[in-house]
Amino acid sequence: MKSLNFRQQTLILDNNVLAIVEQHADVLSALIEKNKECPKSGDDDLNNYICPYRLLIRFYTFFQSPFPGTILHIENPSLFSLFPNCFDYERCRMAEALFKAAAHRDPIFMNDIHCGKLYAVMCNDLSFCYCGVHLYTKAKNFYRGLCVEKLNNGQALFRLIDYGCTVTVGSNFVRPFPPGFDSVIALSIDCKLDGVGIFSNDEEWSDEAINYMKTALRNYSFNVTVKQQYFAESDFGVFLPFMSVVLKSSDDTMEMNSDLVENGLAAAL
Repeated sequence: MKSLNFRQQTLILDNNVLAIVEQHADVLSALIEKNKECPKSGDDDLNNYICPYRLLIRFYTFFQSPFPGTILHIENPSLFSLFPNCFDYERCRMAEALFKAAAHRDPIFMNDIHCGKLYAVMCNDLSFCYCGVHLYTKAKNFYRGLCVEKLNNGQALFRLIDYGCTVTVGSNFVRPFPPGFDSVIALSIDCKLDGVGIFSNDEEWSDEAINYMKTALRNYSFNVTVKQQYFAESDFGVFLPFMSVVLKSSDDTMEMNSDLVENGLAAAL
């Protein structure tokens, strides 16, 4: 991702709970106990939704069994976003609570926007049908946006961490990030293809490799097999869930990872 370096985390501090998980039952029990101890806010909206451990429990249980998802954004085979469709309720609640917390705040100056930090970003209201397709409305709403690049025209590129897509907006549509909302895990999951990478003499993925992946995802349904789970951390300490995965078509006719290598579009690692 442009202007943003991620560091893989193999150990997460206790208050972040999840890292690479080996003992499923023990971690889930710890999450449930922490949820019981989680202090309650005087704001009903925050109590009803901004409850990080309760959400982490639900998020974590998704790793134990298959769940429906959609890939909405592909940067390249080393960075794309998996969108769990079952988090629609949480996304709506997050947007509602964030609107109440950010709408009255003044816009932020471009000089105060930094790559790797979270902001409340206003853009067209995002709704999704049962199949995960965007349904745009004329309304505006606020979303949690991670700044990934500052552009020369007074605009910046933000990654909406609950949707996995990117938007370009001017600073007049950006608000300071309200306290408390950074404690809730991102509701989309950043992924990379396991065991493949760019060739040693290349600096970035080729257009051919990116287009091959996009075309395959349009033409096939895929099963996602998780090889590694961990968190990535931005330079400003924003933690995002990250997975190394294998994409295999549901009819078993192709595997994205090996196909890229066999077609000379990626190197085996």
